[in-house]
Amino acid sequence: MIRRPPRSTQSRSSAASDVYKRQDSFLLGNKYGISSYYDLNGFSVDLRQLSSIADSVPRSAMGSNNGFAIGAFYEYRFTDRTSLMLKLLYSNQKAQVNGRTPETLLLNSLDTLGWSHHYLSTNLSNIKIEPILKYRLANKLSIYGGANIGFRFDKTYQHYEIPEGIENATYLDGTSKKTGIDENKIDKFGLQSSILLGFSYDIPLNYNGKYLLIPEAMFSVGFSDISKGLYWEINTFRIGCSFMYSENPTIFKPKEIFFEKKENIHTINIPDIALKKEYLKRGKEIITYDLSLIHISEPTRLLSISYAVFCL
Repeated sequence: MIRRPPRSTQSRSSAASDVYKRQDSFLLGNKYGISSYYDLNGFSVDLRQLSSIADSVPRSAMGSNNGFAIGAFYEYRFTDRTSLMLKLLYSNQKAQVNGRTPETLLLNSLDTLGWSHHYLSTNLSNIKIEPILKYRLANKLSIYGGANIGFRFDKTYQHYEIPEGIENATYLDGTSKKTGIDENKIDKFGLQSSILLGFSYDIPLNYNGKYLLIPEAMFSVGFSDISKGLYWEINTFRIGCSFMYSENPTIFKPKEIFFEKKENIHTINIPDIALKKEYLKRGKEIITYDLSLIHISEPTRLLSISYAVFCL
């Protein structure tokens, strides 16, 4: 007689499916946090936008600087992989660009062709809003893309020129420096906008992932209006870190699944003759044994292998 363990009414595949469903639901919900960033900015401007430049050939002024941004954000996760993030940031940026254009200069009372070097500086500090769509590539790694729109509230702007390329040359009016150019066209409030792409990595700070530290890196391309008819292109590489609180845990630890054991035990009768004449092959020699069945074990766990004890 062989005792056969009962089968569980719940399959392993359906149990695993339930685990993943519960894991997905744990990732949903609201998240809040604060962020701080270091910004490396590159600027460029076509000087032909200036009323004082009559040249029809493109003349670019370029520059770079660094800045910082701080703020807060809210994130709502739609599925286990996609979420919408809204950020409110204060960004501090002071910018300067410089470039040159052809200029008629005065040297020893004679007109001569030279260069005029332009220096433009402004304050691009702003408050911006960033709607971002976030997609989780792996367990902790995410990529995102979005845009931002900001409002500048500082009207600081300077533009001056000095002769370049010819020693002791002056402008036609006899001055060696032009200042206060185009400053009467300043708007107090300006608009700044860009599109951005980046990635982030979640580092849990506690056992269930409700508190997270999130290193981030992103790149943005955009513009800012400096004055009426004057726009600067701005490219920014940003690195920083965010601290996030999640209402629901972001780490799911599934509980051990127990299978119910039925009380009834199925039995199968096997005639003794079926256990006679067992053949064991050793190399080319075949040895015949008469074996007697003593005991067949019952598995102690689901899907375990039974064993049988025979006597010669």
